[in-house]
Amino acid sequence: MKHAHRPLLATLAIASLVVTGAVVVAPATPAPASAAVGDAETFAVTDSVQGGASSPFLTADAQRVVFTSGASDLVPGETNGEPDVFLATAVQGSDDPFSAAPVLVSAPDGPVGAVRADGRSDDAVSSMNGRYVAFTSDATNLVDGVTPRGLTHVYVRDTVANTTVRLQASELPDGDSRDPDMSDDGRYVVFTSAADNFDTIDANGAEDVYVADLDANGDGVHGDMEIDKVYPDRNIVSGTRDGVISGNGYIVAFRTRGDPADPLVQTALDSLFWTNLTYDRQGVVGLDVISPPSIDVTGKAFAYVRSRACNIGFGDTESPAVVAAMYSVQSPFTVSVGTFGTDRRAGVDSAPVISPDGSTVAWSTTVPIAEWSSETPPPPPLERPVIRTEKISWIDAETGGTVVGCNGTPGERTDHGPGSSPSLSATGRTLAFQSGTRIDAIDTHANDGISVSS
Repeated sequence: MKHAHRPLLATLAIASLVVTGAVVVAPATPAPASAAVGDAETFAVTDSVQGGASSPFLTADAQRVVFTSGASDLVPGETNGEPDVFLATAVQGSDDPFSAAPVLVSAPDGPVGAVRADGRSDDAVSSMNGRYVAFTSDATNLVDGVTPRGLTHVYVRDTVANTTVRLQASELPDGDSRDPDMSDDGRYVVFTSAADNFDTIDANGAEDVYVADLDANGDGVHGDMEIDKVYPDRNIVSGTRDGVISGNGYIVAFRTRGDPADPLVQTALDSLFWTNLTYDRQGVVGLDVISPPSIDVTGKAFAYVRSRACNIGFGDTESPAVVAAMYSVQSPFTVSVGTFGTDRRAGVDSAPVISPDGSTVAWSTTVPIAEWSSETPPPPPLERPVIRTEKISWIDAETGGTVVGCNGTPGERTDHGPGSSPSLSATGRTLAFQSGTRIDAIDTHANDGISVSS
């Protein structure tokens, strides 16, 4: 029975459509032989000599990257000495598409002027069209009124209307907020907060995941904000964290050591849960989760690192591994990613992200590509983390949240060079990542999906 839903899995994973606002991404087809991975093009998103860059986020259409940088030469007047958030937009038809100056995002409310943020800004995500950008900041001057120093809040910048708003209820949040994620249309923002005054019944003394609706009356205009806790009627003792939202804005996933069905339960390691914002439906995606999760555009496919995933061939030892999961009404399906042909006795996997169409996973790793043998000692881990991508072999997925498919045929795998913090376009054709002190974008030409070089 564990393979009963394989045809459905393949259909969902490969034929998912990215439908967000004005962008529709059809299922990608393999690239012709003349545009193989070997013909990949690398573009520098930012390579300032004045300061490094980090935390890239690539929009699903591969046309925009938001990132953090402390450089003073990216835009005129950038002299605040603090890391800021910037938005780079590709110029179509250019051999150097990100050569134009980026736009400063983490600016005080109103048009960008001489006054700049007086604190650090980071952790940005963007709507598909780049108009709305959510980010964190400990600055005190991004919005009117008194903002005491010492806390980090989540803000949303409208880069068209030149407005900046803080995510809050009636009062200034009394705890740190972090890790925003945004739906493709920019209406919903999911974030984690230690504040206890977003919700009148928040009494667990732990972080919780919240959902902000920036267009609560549904008139198509941002300005009327409502913020609700995931599971607002329950105080999960261990709290919830690392929330992500599907591109279509329907599904939120998060990790917790508790259980929404029994708020008093606590486990040794996190589990990954999902909940539907429109209907009263929820479920568990996976167990023993040790990384923040990633979610596709439909809310059906996920990627994360699992603590105990695949037996590496020595007794009962199970190694951590990147896992792709897809939920169904009956049970989630899970399959390992990047385990075939690697010696998992060495190295660490981190920061996995799944492409919006659910076909590809990218992650940072020091796990060497080498066949293991009980006759030889483990090889050393890679000296520097590399960005690795692999097509998900959904056909080998196992049913049941406690089982991970670790046998079968590996998907197409590529190492793209040293780096961290990967982000993928709709079909996985393009990825952005931090490469040393700069941000790079690579068009792999692996399929005919839209790309920065289209």
